[in-house]
Amino acid sequence: MKHEQQEEFLDIVDHNDQVIKTLPRSEVYGKGLFGQMRSVWLLIRNSHGQLWIPRRCSTRQVCPDHLEGSVVGHVQAGETYQQALIRETQEEVGFDLTKQSYRHLGKLIPHIHQSFCFADVYECRMDQEPVNWNRQEFSEWSWLTPAELLQRLKQGEKIKDTLPIILREFYGCKI
Repeated sequence: MKHEQQEEFLDIVDHNDQVIKTLPRSEVYGKGLFGQMRSVWLLIRNSHGQLWIPRRCSTRQVCPDHLEGSVVGHVQAGETYQQALIRETQEEVGFDLTKQSYRHLGKLIPHIHQSFCFADVYECRMDQEPVNWNRQEFSEWSWLTPAELLQRLKQGEKIKDTLPIILREFYGCKI
């Protein structure tokens, strides 16, 4: 689990996703350098085409009560996208992704896709919900098809900004 007391360091990247410097997360957020940081997204999809979608706790500092991807997190300084994906999956849903098959769906680039930051997006297939999901990060979860998720967005549900972009780019949804 993440400890809020420890300062997380993030690599800052250029337009080509090449590291140019490392800064504390608080400074990245304070200076609004979002389009110059990296993240990973994992969507857990079942055999019915539904995605395991958690809701962030109301106590979260960023995007409280928002729906988001199954696993979402920053790539920390010195990490690869894949290392961050494996770490974040363990922290947020409690399973070892190295023992699970998954696939890379693609990459979102802020100046092309209007995404919050650079994001490598992955998907894994499983029909059971993660039983060890992090209750300090998430308050609840649902199995939702991409269409159901978009319907919730249209009805005013709070959803992290990158999620509709992922649905458009990798699941063929019209936003």
